[in-house]
Amino acid sequence: MRTVLLSSVVVLSVLAACANDPGSFDEATGTPDTPMEPLAEPSSLASASTVLAPPQADFSWWCQPGNLRCYFDPAWSTGQPPLQFTWIFPPGAYSAGGDAPTASFSRSGTYSVTLRVRDALGQESTVTKPVSPASQYRPLPGSWSNSSRPGASLDFFATPDGGYTAAWYTFTPDGAPVWYTTGIGYWYNNSWSAPLYLSTWNGSSNVLTYVGSLKLMLMSRSSGAFLFTVNGVSGNEPYTYQGGGFERTGAWYEPAFSGWGLNIQENSGFYGAKVAFYEGSQPRWAEGSTTSAPSVSMNLKWMSGPGLCPGCTYVGPPSVQYVGSVSIQIPSYSTSGLTKMNITTPSGAQWVRPWVNVVKLTQ
Repeated sequence: MRTVLLSSVVVLSVLAACANDPGSFDEATGTPDTPMEPLAEPSSLASASTVLAPPQADFSWWCQPGNLRCYFDPAWSTGQPPLQFTWIFPPGAYSAGGDAPTASFSRSGTYSVTLRVRDALGQESTVTKPVSPASQYRPLPGSWSNSSRPGASLDFFATPDGGYTAAWYTFTPDGAPVWYTTGIGYWYNNSWSAPLYLSTWNGSSNVLTYVGSLKLMLMSRSSGAFLFTVNGVSGNEPYTYQGGGFERTGAWYEPAFSGWGLNIQENSGFYGAKVAFYEGSQPRWAEGSTTSAPSVSMNLKWMSGPGLCPGCTYVGPPSVQYVGSVSIQIPSYSTSGLTKMNITTPSGAQWVRPWVNVVKLTQ
């Protein structure tokens, strides 16, 4: 495209010069009296102005505290392929495994590990991170997301039996919001995983379909590698804790009309809610926020756009439009309350609930 544009600019410049200087042409032959300077090749102009982004080194790690063994993955690094990876571990650490190595440490502590990335153009980038092989983590309950890809998020909750469950709010390949839920998973060596389900609506109840799995591998209580497999697509993103975990935080449902849900995140005066509902048979979600109070109302945002789905090339944040409102009445630290909502999606589909009773499912 740039070659075509440059060619057009050159041609227009020549035509303009001829129009402004008609005496320089022989009217009988239609040729210039004075030979013109040769034009530069458009392709060389285009290549000369092309700038390729330098690499960005980044990596995830996950440790097994019982044997002081840690696993490293450079998949978060970017740059012009093929990329070359060089790992620098502290003295006394034994490492093996090539680009994604395993390292064993002799004792507990916090160590600095460095990754150097070199791209096909010879450009380099280096990143150093602290690694604590003996630390045992439990995640902060609340909302987690990749801050460099606004839109999608993971609501992470503890269950009464000591496990954890999650609701994943993301997007379809055509850019519509979609939500998934997981089964209950349990933490082992800083890692959690659970099966992933898509919920669809048959007119009176929801139908669950197994579509993949989610996994969270912690690097601290508030950061980790989020791995997903959904409908045959797999990926790995850096996820960090964004907020929530207090008072009314949790997954709520309507016992008399189950299948849809209300996820609440609350902390430090912030009160956020996501409504997981249906547009026809398909699962959709909208979110809103306000300040904390026993009785609140908030407008709901519908987010959508290209390049937002799992595994898709990200092109920018989603577009936002307001599609309705939700009102919630839940006393502090209560396990039951009331809610009502009125949602009209961009397609004109409606989801309406009058004042109904909701019950908390999670801790």
